[in-house]
Amino acid sequence: MWTQLFSIITIIVAAFIVLKKFPPEFTDVKYISIGALLSWLIGDLAGTVNLPYGEFVNIFLQSTSVSLLLIIFLIFIRQRKPVIFRYPYYMVFIPMLIPFTQLIVLDTQVIREIIFMTLQGVAILVYILLSIGYSSELKNKLITIVGVILLVWGFCFYWILQDYFIVFDWAWGLTNSGGMIACIYSFSDLLRINENI
Repeated sequence: MWTQLFSIITIIVAAFIVLKKFPPEFTDVKYISIGALLSWLIGDLAGTVNLPYGEFVNIFLQSTSVSLLLIIFLIFIRQRKPVIFRYPYYMVFIPMLIPFTQLIVLDTQVIREIIFMTLQGVAILVYILLSIGYSSELKNKLITIVGVILLVWGFCFYWILQDYFIVFDWAWGLTNSGGMIACIYSFSDLLRINENI
């Protein structure tokens, strides 16, 4: 109940930040961000409603959302390279193959959770490395630090403290929501950094 409420509020606030703060030259990042947010929301709501194959839809859409986040990071990294060193644009969409691995391991819950945990951990790690790499150009360093701490804390709540998940259900939702909003807000600052051409 609480996590779904936090998810809905987070998606609305994050979509507003994406539409208002992301620069106009990154329209592909805007659309992919909105797609990732909607995919996460639909996947989260599909997991709570008793639909046939609801658990599979939840896992597939949430892994699609994290894969879209990795695509956003790849687009950002590609844009920061000099033109001669940029990889082809279609290469940024390779992470879209990841959700289809869920079809291969559909019957094995442990492997699905390992894949999803790894996806989330890699996305957080990439964001941390991008923030460290461009820390001198960030305007809101405190928001970035708080967002990363909240995301890591939410990651630990969900994956490491699963035995106490019932007790920390609201805490996980709150830290995850706060971390997502803070990181999306500070990522808009990263997108505004002048291109290296």
